[in-house]
Amino acid sequence: MESTSKAKFINRFSLLFQFNATNQQLCMQVKQYKDFLMELIKPYKEFSMELNYHHQAIKVLNQHQSALLC
Repeated sequence: MESTSKAKFINRFSLLFQFNATNQQLCMQVKQYKDFLMELIKPYKEFSMELNYHHQAIKVLNQHQSALLC
């Protein structure tokens, strides 16, 4: 009876250890994938910021143009 309890405990502990190792591997893969995606979108993000800057400049120029025509 005691031997069965020890076996169950060892089995559960082993499963928990395996789950923890698998979980760590998955976390590492997710981090690597996230880093990959961040590098992939970096040029688009920079382009978007530049586009936003130009959009803001156009808005200011439009305001000046409106003021001059009034």
